[in-house]
Amino acid sequence: MANSGYEQTLNLLDHIERGLTVALPIKALEKILAHHIIILESIVHETVEKANLNAQKIDRVIYVGGSSMMTIVLKNMKILFPTAQDSFANVFTAVAEGLAIASNRIAQ
Repeated sequence: MANSGYEQTLNLLDHIERGLTVALPIKALEKILAHHIIILESIVHETVEKANLNAQKIDRVIYVGGSSMMTIVLKNMKILFPTAQDSFANVFTAVAEGLAIASNRIAQ
């Protein structure tokens, strides 16, 4: 899909018809997602600012959720945090784990 590294993605549309696929050029996908990337960048800048941090001194970016694995997201985070290491541990379960930890703290 969006992380294939190819010039286009092959998107599976089984929910419409079994075996149905459609090719989508990466440039088209980036154009479709451009507005969302601008919003993401804005939220990242706001978060860094509220934490009184310097983006150039961030040493690790922790990715959570499947969308964070998209090449366009990774590329933009590398621009915002050029010296940071990327961390992909527990990408698909980190949010649920964090919520479990938070709910446990509230319950105590």
